[in-house]
Amino acid sequence: MGTLAHLGGSLGWLIIGPIAFLIPMISYLVKNGEQVNRDELELDHMRQASNASITIAIASIVHGALMLILVGFLTMLAHWICYLVWSIQANSAMKRGEQYRYPLTIQFF
Repeated sequence: MGTLAHLGGSLGWLIIGPIAFLIPMISYLVKNGEQVNRDELELDHMRQASNASITIAIASIVHGALMLILVGFLTMLAHWICYLVWSIQANSAMKRGEQYRYPLTIQFF
């Protein structure tokens, strides 16, 4: 579930666009509701993935406004590439059993 949260959010942008922020949020809510086999490290990773996906969804509004002056295409591409790299790093940290905080991310949860 943690891998789905990390990579589903970033790779989901290629397939379903800005509503991809729902993938980490739904996986977090499902895992958070479990009472049995609750892994706090995995839950924290899913929380961080949700925060990152919401942050990039909000940032996409700014990128959309910047597209009016044609620079938004570059800023969105750069932001998505950073998000993809960070999600891969986060997934690797989860596999090693380490904490990870996405850079430049608003902490909602």
